[in-house]
Amino acid sequence: MEEIKGLLGNILGELTEVKSGVQGLSDKVDSLENKVDSLENKVDSLESRFGGLENKVDGLERRFGGLENKVDGLESRFDGLENKVDGLESRFDGLENKVDGLESRFDGLEHELREFKKETEERLVRIETNQEQDVKILLKEIKTVSGKVAKNEFNVQALNSRLFKLESDVEQLKEKVAD
Repeated sequence: MEEIKGLLGNILGELTEVKSGVQGLSDKVDSLENKVDSLENKVDSLESRFGGLENKVDGLERRFGGLENKVDGLESRFDGLENKVDGLESRFDGLENKVDGLESRFDGLEHELREFKKETEERLVRIETNQEQDVKILLKEIKTVSGKVAKNEFNVQALNSRLFKLESDVEQLKEKVAD
């Protein structure tokens, strides 16, 4: 019996050690459960935050898609404006050419006008300086023409007399022939 008591004492001692080991393991399990619970909470929190981030990323992707569409629209408008600017530049070049042509024509007209003015002034000076002499020449020519007209009037009267005499002679001849 003593042996059994000693064995029982050993078993009890070992049992106490096992109990104390189990208690330590139980404490470690409790601590691990607490850590697992904390970790699960952190994972849940991270999943929640990750879900929020996914939503934000989805929102950003939608906004980015909208921005891409706007950029495409702006590029299209820009291309249209570039085409319009090219057309306006072409029209402007055409107008510049027309203006250059008109300026050239205007310069030509100005030159012609200056020449005409110069010639007119020269003629006026010549008329003013030669006017008295020209009038005297014209009066002399008028007298000459008047003399010729008077002489021609005399000749016309002489011819009229001869014509009248001839007509009368013709009438007399007609009467003689008719008799």
